[in-house]
Amino acid sequence: MILDLDKYLPQRHYGDIEAKGFYDVVNTEDDVWCLCTITEDDQVLLFHDYPEYDNVEVYDADDNKTYIIPPRVGSLIDGARYWYKIGRSGGKLSVHNCQTYDKPLIEKIWPKCIIPASCWEDTYIQSKVQWFDRPCPKGAKSAHGLKAYGIKFGNKKPDIEDWTIMDAYKLHRIVEDCKIQKMTALFLDKEAETFKTKFGMDFTKAINEVEKPYATIAFEQELRGAKVDVEHINKCVAWLDIETERLSSYIEPSLPPTLKNKTGRVGRNEMALLLLGRDDVADIIDTYTGEVVKPYYKPSTNFHRIEKQKYYSGFHISYGDSPSFKKKNELTTWIKDTHPDTKSKEWDIGFEEKETPLLNKNTCEYFGVEETETDIISGPHTRIEWNITKLTQHEKVKGYLIKSGIKWAEVWNIKKVDGYPARAEEDTIIYYPPKAHPSMQITYEVKKGENLVSSPKFGDKEYEQLGDDAEMGKDIAKYNTYMHRRRFFSNVKDPENKGVLAYVREDGRVPCGLGNFLTSTGRSNQRVIVNLPSESSLYGKEMREAIIADEGKILVGCDQKSSQLSIGAFIANNQDYYNAVATGVEFENTEDGSQVYLGTSAHCVNARNFGLVSQEEWTKAVSSQDEGLIHSIALRRKKSKGPSFGVN
Repeated sequence: MILDLDKYLPQRHYGDIEAKGFYDVVNTEDDVWCLCTITEDDQVLLFHDYPEYDNVEVYDADDNKTYIIPPRVGSLIDGARYWYKIGRSGGKLSVHNCQTYDKPLIEKIWPKCIIPASCWEDTYIQSKVQWFDRPCPKGAKSAHGLKAYGIKFGNKKPDIEDWTIMDAYKLHRIVEDCKIQKMTALFLDKEAETFKTKFGMDFTKAINEVEKPYATIAFEQELRGAKVDVEHINKCVAWLDIETERLSSYIEPSLPPTLKNKTGRVGRNEMALLLLGRDDVADIIDTYTGEVVKPYYKPSTNFHRIEKQKYYSGFHISYGDSPSFKKKNELTTWIKDTHPDTKSKEWDIGFEEKETPLLNKNTCEYFGVEETETDIISGPHTRIEWNITKLTQHEKVKGYLIKSGIKWAEVWNIKKVDGYPARAEEDTIIYYPPKAHPSMQITYEVKKGENLVSSPKFGDKEYEQLGDDAEMGKDIAKYNTYMHRRRFFSNVKDPENKGVLAYVREDGRVPCGLGNFLTSTGRSNQRVIVNLPSESSLYGKEMREAIIADEGKILVGCDQKSSQLSIGAFIANNQDYYNAVATGVEFENTEDGSQVYLGTSAHCVNARNFGLVSQEEWTKAVSSQDEGLIHSIALRRKKSKGPSFGVN
């Protein structure tokens, strides 16, 4: 049956492309396997150059069913032309992630096949914009991927392991993908209509006029990438290795050793059974996970070996009992030497088998004792060892610095669960390190509803609290910074896949990946080169020199100061707040090099606007320059950033 394909042109087509891999490895028509769309009335339009796969039966292990591959309706080039005609006929191409794969791939392989932007509908972008935090079904990596929607609709995407060869199963895959695509598009359309009618939220403009063009720009930026100076980077890596080794060789011996337990952990019930022989002691159960809490290290209770030995002794009617001997000839020798007036046969000789507990080999080797020294190793014990503390053990190192004098930290890391900030369900005090003695901890108060924190960040203000030990604290910070710089260039643990050097292409450039709308607030996400330190920061100049311009070109750096806050102030038509954003400062430098607290920056103003700092406190801090009060205000000013960006 010959289909009249033209009658479908004005319709909405739910489509997909299958090729040998990602965009960068698809360079000719031979690298593209097939194009497919499903029309509004469920007609499958399959285009490829493999007629031998028409009506072939394939087996899908995911659902244990067999499928018949629909006959193709045209060749691969026919498919490209047909998609072009869809765009010229007012039809629509609804394709998942088309802005950064299908659309640029069509234009790369068939440069004259320019399909109008208004024809493309990207359900991947639509999914993120409409509800970024939508639940992710089990078995999917992303809540917005086509696989997630397939699981949601009960149609799991067929898995493909090798895309480098063509077979009938890939045609099955593309047909199933198009079916899922249609269900996804209709579901998202219904969701969009619900948002619009019930809540007055229309995402059309954000999707078509902002995110789709931005996705295209982001994709082009990744393709162009940045040119890097490989020779310079390799020199930096060599220097950083030498310097971090120098720092660690003098710092690590000064750190307290780390105690390592050589056994596993046990709960209360198992501990009582091991030590007391009782099985009636209840375990503590974690209320969140339902698992047994195991607060104890498992003790060694079986550290003996039993030696069975015959002991010979004799009895004489005149001399009584003899001592015991391990060997019979030792007994007869004793009789001869001690009682020469008697003969061995006059003695009633017998033996008794005894069990003697001795320390086993492992115990002797661990403690360095003899097997007979059971009076020294006489009870249950937990085996430990002391190891050199490494600078990469951040909790140990921070604990040491706290013990050495750091009493507070201005900035803390946000605790995250499944990639999202965890919030306090009640007023909470965070103690760090969590297992240290209270006298060797610092604390952070979190109010109900605020973000929970996990660990402190240490900077110059924290290291200054160390007094005479401040230099070592700063050297620890140097080590951490240098290691971060080193990993940026090349990751020691995985140099083939991580670090800038792993991404250098044949043209001497690295992709500067940029993903649009990858947070619930719509912010982007960068890959490979995320950001670079300023020239004034530690090793910042060397980092920036890694990126170079082509011959005859120059690099230009630009930045926006508090752009989000400035835009918010402008839209709100609040001149005072705009002035705070544009010209306000927290501290002002004086001619003698000291700093004076002013508290007029945007975040300082917001801290007062949100009620975190009172007007009276600010006025007093400015007039008195009281360090304790200024520090307290600074801690609360940090908390104002969240609501500041949230409001904007």
